[in-house]
Amino acid sequence: MSQASEKVKQIVDLFVQLNVMELIELQGELEAKGIKPAAAVAVGAGPVAAGGAAGGAAAAPAEEQSTFTVILKVGGA
Repeated sequence: MSQASEKVKQIVDLFVQLNVMELIELQGELEAKGIKPAAAVAVGAGPVAAGGAAGGAAAAPAEEQSTFTVILKVGGA
């Protein structure tokens, strides 16, 4: 592990103390300054994991399910 500068150590110490609402606020402030997080990448996502598509053609993403059917088998009294 590399030796971080004192400034970086202070930032890390402050960062780990933030609650969720403060992290969301921080994200908004960073985005307002043009700093945007990189998209998450799934481990193993590549041509082989995507079905071996060759030629650099990416498969269209599957539509995310947004409705669900719930069946209650036993009702409460």
